[in-house]
Amino acid sequence: MKMKTLKFNEYFKLNEIYKEEIVKNADSVRKSNAQGVVVEFVKFHFRKKYIEFRVMDPRGSGKWWQVFIQIQNIAQISRDKKMPASEKIQLAIDAGDIKVSCKCPDFLYGGYKYIAHVAEFGIEKEEREPVFKNPKTKGTVCKHILGALQDIDNHIDAIEKSYKEEAKNKYKKKTI
Repeated sequence: MKMKTLKFNEYFKLNEIYKEEIVKNADSVRKSNAQGVVVEFVKFHFRKKYIEFRVMDPRGSGKWWQVFIQIQNIAQISRDKKMPASEKIQLAIDAGDIKVSCKCPDFLYGGYKYIAHVAEFGIEKEEREPVFKNPKTKGTVCKHILGALQDIDNHIDAIEKSYKEEAKNKYKKKTI
């Protein structure tokens, strides 16, 4: 898919977007606010390659928001039989193409869902430009996604366990 011409930084010209780039190019307010968020791992969704988190900022609304991080390259990386599953997951997260989504109002209506879609690191489509809330399309994601991306390394064991469980269930033969 050809990239649209964007008003914001040229760093989105790549075909793949990595965790480090999303975090590095987030705006400073979101980076600061992400420092205090509480991140809980929920589940690895095998079919869609999503890692689901619940994220809450105790200084903000106090509500829990769903964050999804889709690791695109997990299928290719998981074919390596010699590498332990935890290393495969870590590699897919750190060096693989990822896509993100959050259900919070800042991501949905603050322009980040649009930025993610146009720059091809969004899970969901968003065609409406953020004319009022973020007209200069600054930043990359909300504090919840940033917090989850910054804390994801602390959840590798839980992600691995969920990944193996989901894989086992997917390939389990169904008996009637």
